[in-house]
Amino acid sequence: NPNESSETGSNRRNESFIPLNPLTSEEIRDFQRNSKKRRRSVDFDRWRKPSKSETPWIVEESKIEYTSVTQRQLVEYLSPTDVERSLRSFVIKRVELAIKKEFPDAEIVPFGSVNTGLYLPTSDIDLVCFIHLQTPSSLRLVSEILVDQEICANKPNTIFNAVVPIIKFRERYTNFNVDISFNQASGFVSARAIKKLKKEWPSLEKLVIVVKHFLRHHALDDPSMGGMGGFTVFCMMLSFFQLHHQIQEGTVVPEDENLGVILIEFFELYGFNFEYEKLAIRIKSPDGYGYYPKENEPWANKNPKTNLCIQDPTDEGNDISRSTRNMDYIRLQFQRAFKRLVVRVGHLSRILPRDDGKFPELQKESILSSILFVEQNIQDVRRKHANDYHEFLEKLIAPLGDSLYKITSSNDFEYISREFKTEILCADRLRIEKADRTKRKFNQSRSHDSHIYARSQISNYQSLVSRIEEYDYDRDRRNKRYSSSGRRDNSSLYIEDVSDMEMDSDYESYHNHKYSSKRRRTKNRRRS
Repeated sequence: NPNESSETGSNRRNESFIPLNPLTSEEIRDFQRNSKKRRRSVDFDRWRKPSKSETPWIVEESKIEYTSVTQRQLVEYLSPTDVERSLRSFVIKRVELAIKKEFPDAEIVPFGSVNTGLYLPTSDIDLVCFIHLQTPSSLRLVSEILVDQEICANKPNTIFNAVVPIIKFRERYTNFNVDISFNQASGFVSARAIKKLKKEWPSLEKLVIVVKHFLRHHALDDPSMGGMGGFTVFCMMLSFFQLHHQIQEGTVVPEDENLGVILIEFFELYGFNFEYEKLAIRIKSPDGYGYYPKENEPWANKNPKTNLCIQDPTDEGNDISRSTRNMDYIRLQFQRAFKRLVVRVGHLSRILPRDDGKFPELQKESILSSILFVEQNIQDVRRKHANDYHEFLEKLIAPLGDSLYKITSSNDFEYISREFKTEILCADRLRIEKADRTKRKFNQSRSHDSHIYARSQISNYQSLVSRIEEYDYDRDRRNKRYSSSGRRDNSSLYIEDVSDMEMDSDYESYHNHKYSSKRRRTKNRRRS
């Protein structure tokens, strides 16, 4: 009877079925201590099984009745608290007051994730300063102001030669990282577009937060290092929503009950199925949205061909993912995340007891901990912010009153566009010229025959989970037949073997080949 076998399996925890990690922490330390020949890949620690303290979003006393094992509360934990919102607004206001003291007609506008509300606890604060000065004069003067007014905790890093010249520094009281650019209107225009799209797709925000934290956890969120920025993540998720047949037909509503399923399918699409070599993504244009051949899109011509290309919804000639140069490696991590989530869902579906279609024990478990966790240093920073706020920052913030929470409105931006029109046009012209020079230089330095990873055909996660259940059922039937003869089939469909560990092996061989080649070239140069 399949039901009897299912009940037996739900009460018996088969540890070899699908563990979150093949090694315990003690075994990992022994492995690293004793193994001299084989080296673990650099990201091994990020995929390890987390400790209980590193999954703080799990609240065992939760009164929520879960009907699906793909529903969790990570987003609520990562969402900013009132204290964190106050501290970020406090930093913005301090910078604004300091600059306006010297330049009363200057305007300071937050953009990026701070403006859209899609920021993580460790996200930077992105500001744009509209001022009647041209770069690099504005950078030098504002940098001196920040030092004189004791805004920064360290000496500001002034980057003149970037495509968009910026000032980077750490704020004195909160230690938030702050980036200030000058006379760049595109960032705030993009933020307005994101907020408008968020209203059309309310659930989009939750999945974007999870994917952003996944990328941050695996050190893949910095565009300056070839990672994927928040705007790119948002547009990828939006395109996925726009082209998802069941969402468009209304058979799947992207609300809390289905978000876990949608997240798994997101990793499946961009990890296995999307043809990066041939297709570019549009989310909004006169021709509509969808996938378009790269060869027909002049803005999508870049090397290597495996890189992601997404058209800027506010500027048709701009590729917002142009800095995401490590797409091959990011895709590998998406593949690995998909496989781990499938394995974890199948495992919990099998072992957790059901009560009237619900999983009463689910609040004690976690699915997302198989692909990410919250490091202890992030939790320490959040606790420190809360303690500092109640000890002394609240008194510093109180005199600012309601002005602390004022965000520049669209009417204000229309005034800024008129008042600083000349400076904005000049900054845009310089940005485009620098971007073109950088693109030509990068394309010349890269080989057109860059390695493209072969993709294996992977069934969707629903068929994979059902295959696991069928295998377990067949094994239990065999064991009943073997019981009289004393034989027993202890095999299991160990998905970790055929997916996750293969991914470890593939990445490790690629990583070792890459860096061993680099070491050989360095050694040859030294000999010569």
